[in-house]
Amino acid sequence: MRKIVSENNLVFIITDQGLFYNNIPLEYIDKGEEGSVYRYQDKAIKIYHDYPRKTTASLELLKVLKTIDTKRILMPIDILVEAPNKAKGYITPFIEGNKDIVYKYPKDKLLEELSFLDDDFATLGKESIAIGDLRESNYLSNETGFFLFDYGDYYQKPRKIDTTSTNVEEFQVFFLYNLVSPKLKQEASKLKLSEQQVMSIYRKTRYEITHHKQGLVDYLAKNMNNEENLNNYVKRLIRR
Repeated sequence: MRKIVSENNLVFIITDQGLFYNNIPLEYIDKGEEGSVYRYQDKAIKIYHDYPRKTTASLELLKVLKTIDTKRILMPIDILVEAPNKAKGYITPFIEGNKDIVYKYPKDKLLEELSFLDDDFATLGKESIAIGDLRESNYLSNETGFFLFDYGDYYQKPRKIDTTSTNVEEFQVFFLYNLVSPKLKQEASKLKLSEQQVMSIYRKTRYEITHHKQGLVDYLAKNMNNEENLNNYVKRLIRR
């Protein structure tokens, strides 16, 4: 049994049976390479593994992130500390959602959400915070919006580097690989297209998006039909 105290003086107890607060077992949500996630009311609590399989956000980085106000990237609202200068995890708002709702957003809603993320990338860029290693497990969507979380691979760069552009480029790769590519493969399978045909469509789309100087939002604004959602847009990519 171990005690973990947050900077806001919330006391949690870790046992073999899970995480407890005020002697109440907290709802277990999931675990990954960095740690396990629990829910307490409207908060998500991430507890780092004793021996995480990947980098975890440091106490210094979490302190910086906690001061940043974002719209769609969930920043820590409290930090868990096990020893002086050693973070054991963090607390964020809890978001309910899934991976699929984003595909059903009307065009205007999708563009709005992507614009919010662009604003967040610029906000992080002002603090020289670079996002890294975005993956399918690091996002959720619901009727409110599209949210990113988990900063194990976020880091601060030297001030002279344009971190905002780096963040935008990182998200473009994420968008293509984790949102566009799976749907392309799904639709291609229905049409019995070859893997080579699918890769050709994907590479063409990737080239167009990554070389569009005005960014992802502007590209989709010009290339999606007004009545389309992301799901229908990807279907049209297969048939163009």
